[in-house]
Amino acid sequence: MNESAIEGVGFHPLVRHEDDRGMLAEMHRDEWELPVAPVQWNVVHSNPGTLRGVHCHWHHSDLLNMVSGELILGLVDLRISSPTFRTSEIHRIPALTASISIAPGIAHGFHFEVPSTMVYGVDFVWSTDDELGCMWNDPGLGLDWPCAEPDLSERDQTAGTLETLIAEVNARL
Repeated sequence: MNESAIEGVGFHPLVRHEDDRGMLAEMHRDEWELPVAPVQWNVVHSNPGTLRGVHCHWHHSDLLNMVSGELILGLVDLRISSPTFRTSEIHRIPALTASISIAPGIAHGFHFEVPSTMVYGVDFVWSTDDELGCMWNDPGLGLDWPCAEPDLSERDQTAGTLETLIAEVNARL
């Protein structure tokens, strides 16, 4: 099971029930007291070579669940007041293994080498005001992505610098 050195990131193992017919995975129960109580759920399907991000939210927390494929998750703590400020990590998350909680102020990017589907919840209704980002390959991120030319959205192709993102996020936290 993955663990994070970044304060505000958690890997929560899924409860799996398997038999000869297949498997059922419990992705969420209120009694688990996860650090994110979603009010909105989203589904994202990504083709091989896609990289989404790097994004950061100042208001909402995320709860990620891979339901097919594999996620290569890049994380960087951008909270100046955090003891793990500027700590960066890359994790490989196979489908149906864990829920990942990400607190506000932690930048994240999602890379997919195979067709993949992710379900994620947010604890405040999505808003463009809470969607900040920087270039996926900014050297200051310290993320060693396993790709050289990922498929990016138009927004991610024109994203700004990490230093601008750090200033924007911390002005709002």
